[in-house]
Amino acid sequence: MMSIEDIQREIIRTFQLLDGWAERYGYLIELGSRLPPIPPAFSSHTLDLAHCRTTVRLALENRNGGVQIWAAADSPIIAGLLALLLRIYSGQPAEKILSVPLFFVRETGLDQHLTALRHYELTQIADEIQAAVRRLSCHRRAA
Repeated sequence: MMSIEDIQREIIRTFQLLDGWAERYGYLIELGSRLPPIPPAFSSHTLDLAHCRTTVRLALENRNGGVQIWAAADSPIIAGLLALLLRIYSGQPAEKILSVPLFFVRETGLDQHLTALRHYELTQIADEIQAAVRRLSCHRRAA
């Protein structure tokens, strides 16, 4: 499995190959449309994103030494950003998810080209994924 850092570098290279922000937004929307559904066997929770109109759902499971993550959103752009986060985090060990910083947002220019609200939502979602991973890790140790 690729490291979190290597996956982010791959995302940065992909964004650099795309011709302009219209194409990059199209890419995000395409990624979001291909998010696999959250399996019915897993309970998901809806994130309470302050000041946001987007509904985001997450489900996580410890699996084979890593954390499997599923997510869904009702906004095409947020779904695409979720797809990127899942590509980076899903399957990785909890320790890596909690310790490796996300640098792809700055390096791709997303921090400058997303609206302030979308950038805020992305930050909140990444924070919530990390909080959910912490809860899942604590639950696993207590069991």
